[in-house]
Amino acid sequence: MRDYYKSLKSKNHTLLKIFLLGLFLLCLVFVAVGFYAYSKLNKPLTYYSSEKVFEIAKGESASAVGSRLQRESLISSAFVFRIYFSFHPDLRIQAGKFLLNSNLTLKQIVARLSAGRGISDEVRVTFLEGDTVGEQALRFEQAGLMTAAGFVRAAKSFPQESGYQFLADKPKSASLEGYLFPDTYNFSRGTTPEEAIVKLLDNFERKLTRELLAEIARQKKTVYEIVTLASLVEGEVGRNYKTGTALTAAEIDRLSQERRLVAGVFYNRLAVNHALESDATINYITGNKTPSVSIQETKIDNPYNTYRFRGLPPGPINSPSLDSILAAIYPAQTDYFYFLSKPDGEAVFAKTLEEHNANKAKYLK
Repeated sequence: MRDYYKSLKSKNHTLLKIFLLGLFLLCLVFVAVGFYAYSKLNKPLTYYSSEKVFEIAKGESASAVGSRLQRESLISSAFVFRIYFSFHPDLRIQAGKFLLNSNLTLKQIVARLSAGRGISDEVRVTFLEGDTVGEQALRFEQAGLMTAAGFVRAAKSFPQESGYQFLADKPKSASLEGYLFPDTYNFSRGTTPEEAIVKLLDNFERKLTRELLAEIARQKKTVYEIVTLASLVEGEVGRNYKTGTALTAAEIDRLSQERRLVAGVFYNRLAVNHALESDATINYITGNKTPSVSIQETKIDNPYNTYRFRGLPPGPINSPSLDSILAAIYPAQTDYFYFLSKPDGEAVFAKTLEEHNANKAKYLK
């Protein structure tokens, strides 16, 4: 009898261990599923912009909608989409047409679909590469979203302690010139200037990756210096293309090469404390958009006048493209010290002042 109870006790002990092991494995599964679901909910499918019009039929189920969202590359997991709705029975998908983007998180897409704000409630605004804060403000006003003055005020007073790492080295007295990333955005009617600014800064944050921030730090430069120089590059290269028209692949490649060469010229000048002599900084002062400036304008007493004052200007002069930012981080290693833009926009480079003067005589008659 004693052996029987001993055997039964051993068997129960084994069953308990199996039960506890199973419970532990089940907990691991729940934790893993939880982490998986959390990452799918809060991480966008892409960090670049890929917009699509997504239409939901009346009565379409969350399961069907989730499957179509995944097929159309707007979310990464239809399964997590369905699970999210099962845990939020108060949410209801609304019928209609929605403008969705793959750089939205799954939670943001759910919020948009359940709020029922379709395309008719959103306004699309395009900011061009090289736009100033003032020009961006006018685009908002022309779209009927907010006043230009209200947006400019918000850009000047946006709090430095806002959680954006790339703003840490920006002087507190400086506005957000240079950081409001040029792109095409969709804004709901009633969007405040502060909400619009956050949307543009979020896009800048996605573009300036951790790898790029690490490279800037490795070069012992600041983000503010990089954005400032990138804005000069943006203002100098391809200025006749600032029309919003699409460029050919060859034109894009040429602009990219020229931006890196122009950045190389600027760094060569900074290295020997030579004035940058950027016409783009003069245009920033005067508000003009001329391809060349007058001798009288180069004498303007203004800290942004890089003809009179050496080194970088006090801050960015526009919102540079990602390509111009990359050019400022990875400039071409070159012996060029001068450049000019031909009437067709092509940049021409020279190593000596004599070569530069010859180019001026040839191309700028």
